Amino acid sequence: TCLALCLSSAAGLSLQQGTNSTANSKVGWPPVFVPVHFVVPTPVVSKVVNETIDVPARGVTQRPYRCEDIKKIYLCRRSKELLDLTCLGWGGSYCVAAGTAKCSDYTKEKLCNKAIWYGKLCAWTPFGCAR
Repeated sequence: TCLALCLSSAAGLSLQQGTNSTANSKVGWPPVFVPVHFVVPTPVVSKVVNETIDVPARGVTQRPYRCEDIKKIYLCRRSKELLDLTCLGWGGSYCVAAGTAKCSDYTKEKLCNKAIWYGKLCAWTPFGCAR
């Protein structure tokens, strides 16, 4: 455990001498207590917990060998340079392969409607991308 000092606000009373407003009177007012705010150091004990954190096992991450295995848009866009794979582009959930592309590979409406750029006549329906 460790001990720390925290500052907290407290209220106390300050003793002040009051005076009479008349100039010729020798009698003063009785002492007046005025509330004053001040900071009080407060000891706080913090509990140190010794717990271990589960870390995933080390291993070699397998290189994707197909476009469909790529789940990151960054890798999909650079698949030719980084992985030597020829992919059409991002389909919304995974990378779309150049040779075996289907309309159902596109999971977003905008991407489905742009599939015509790659030679696929696809259109977005309420059930997803279809031919």
